[in-house]
Amino acid sequence: MKKYNYIIIPILMVALQVFTACNDEWDDHYDNNAEVNGSDLLTTMKSYPQLSKFVKMVEISGLEKRLGGLDTYTVWAPDDDALAGVSLDNLTTEDSANIKSIVTNHIAYALYSTSPIEVQAARIPMVNGKYIAFDKHGAGNYTFGDISLLNNHVNKICTNGVLHIIDGRVPYLKNIWENIQSNNNLTMMFDYVNRFDSTYMDKNRSDFLGYDSDGNKLYDTVWVVQNNLLKKLGQLYSEDSIYTCIAPTNEAYQLKYEEYLSYFKSNGGPTGKLDADSVTDARANRAILNAMIYRKDYNTLLAQDSILSSGGFYFHNPANILNGEQVTTSNGTLLITDNLNLDIRNTYYKPRIYNPEYFSIDREEHYVELGNISTGFPSNEWASVINYGYVKISQMQSTLYPRYDIYFGENKVVSAKYDIYCRIVPAIAEDVSLVGEKALIDFALVYRSGTSLKTITLMTAHETDPENMETLLVGRGVELPSFDGKVGLRTSLNRRSKAPDYAGSFRIDCIYLIPSED
Repeated sequence: MKKYNYIIIPILMVALQVFTACNDEWDDHYDNNAEVNGSDLLTTMKSYPQLSKFVKMVEISGLEKRLGGLDTYTVWAPDDDALAGVSLDNLTTEDSANIKSIVTNHIAYALYSTSPIEVQAARIPMVNGKYIAFDKHGAGNYTFGDISLLNNHVNKICTNGVLHIIDGRVPYLKNIWENIQSNNNLTMMFDYVNRFDSTYMDKNRSDFLGYDSDGNKLYDTVWVVQNNLLKKLGQLYSEDSIYTCIAPTNEAYQLKYEEYLSYFKSNGGPTGKLDADSVTDARANRAILNAMIYRKDYNTLLAQDSILSSGGFYFHNPANILNGEQVTTSNGTLLITDNLNLDIRNTYYKPRIYNPEYFSIDREEHYVELGNISTGFPSNEWASVINYGYVKISQMQSTLYPRYDIYFGENKVVSAKYDIYCRIVPAIAEDVSLVGEKALIDFALVYRSGTSLKTITLMTAHETDPENMETLLVGRGVELPSFDGKVGLRTSLNRRSKAPDYAGSFRIDCIYLIPSED
C-alpha cells in the first residue's frame, strides 16, 4: 500500500485531440521544433530503443495504462545509460516500490513544453507530489532537475501528452518529514509530532485493483496523513513549500526536554484540575518544537541578521541555532544536530513588564481608581517617566485595607526564579498639593496551588517617597511555582497605614519580572 504524507497534487486534466499535423494554436504554445505523431506516450516511448529500460520500469510500476490512456501527461524519460545502475531482475516488493518512485519522479500531469521557459525555473508537480525544476540555460539548453534534455528529443507531442528524453536520472528526494520519519535517531521529535496525526484514504489517488473473494473493493491505497501541529508550525510533509527544520538527535532532544521540564511545572491548569504531569510533558515538548521550524530556505536564513521561527521566536545569530548535518530534501533543508543551541532565556524565560492600568481581567478591584497621565497633571514632567498611566489604590473606609493583585497571566511566565520590581508613583504626580503624602505598603506573591490560593510574603511596611518615582526590588530570586497557574504580585496597604502619618492610598506605575541571574 502507498502512504503519502499529506501531499496535494494540482491536477490539470487537458482534453487533447489526436494530432495529424501542427495547428496554429499548438505552434503558439510550443515551438517550431515540436514533433507531432498519432501515438500515445507509451507507444511513442516503445519506439525509441534507448528508452527500453524506462518502458519496462513503467510496466513494473503499473503505469502503462495511464501513459497509454486518455489522460494528459508530460514525461521526462531517462535513457538506458542513465538507468544502468537500476536492476530489474528478481525484484522484491521494496525493489518494485523503489522503481515506481523513480518512474513517478519523471512524470507530470498536464502539458509542459520548452517554449514558455525563459529565465527562472518552473517548479513542476510530479504525479508523486514532488516538485522538479524545469529550466532554461542559454539558447536551446534545457534541464529537468539539473539533468540535460537531449536537444534532438524534446517536445515529442503524443495524443495524450508530451515526451522529453533526458540523459540522466533525477534522484527521488524525501521531504523533511519523510527524513525525520525514517531516521531512527530522531524518534523523540517524531513521536511527539506524530501525536497530532490524523490519517485517511484518498480514493481519488488510490488505484482500484479489483475485488476480493467477498466482493470488497481493493485499492493500491494512498494514505493522506494530516498533522494538526505541523499545520500551525509548518507542513514539513508538503511538497509545495520550502522550509528549514532543525532536528535534534534523541540524545540532544532528551537533554533539552529534561531541562525544560523544570521550567514548565504545571499546576494542572488555572483551575488545578488537569493532569499536571501530562501538561508539563506536552508543554516542554512544544517549547522545543516552537524553535525548530522556519518558513524560508537555509541560505536565505543565514544571510539575515535575525530569523523568526514559525513558533514565534526571534534569534539574532542565525548560525548559532541553525547548526548540524545538512540534509537536502525535496522541500528544503533538514539540520540534524547533536548540539541543540536553544537557550530558554531567548524564548520563554525573558523579562516581562506589566502596566496594570490596561488590565481588564484577572484583577481584584478593591477600591481601585485608574490614573491616566494624559489628564489631571499640572505639567508634562511626570508623563516622561511614567509608563502610560498608573493604578491608584485607595482606602475608602478606615476599617478596610485595600489590596490589588496584579496577575502575570497563565502561560506568560515559566516556573523559575524572577527578581520582582514595582514602580511606585509619588502623590505629587497626581496633585502638587499632595506633597508629603506617604503610604505604608506590603508586597506578597499570590498563587494558585491546586485549587487553593496561597501567598508568600515579600517586602513589607515600605514607606513610599512622596516626591520621587521609586523602583523597588520587592523580591529577589522569587520562584514561581508553576507556569500555568494563577500567579501574581499582591500590593496592599499595611495595617498600620491608618496611623495619621500615612495616607490611605498609593499608586503603581508598572511591575517588572526579570529572570534571576543565579
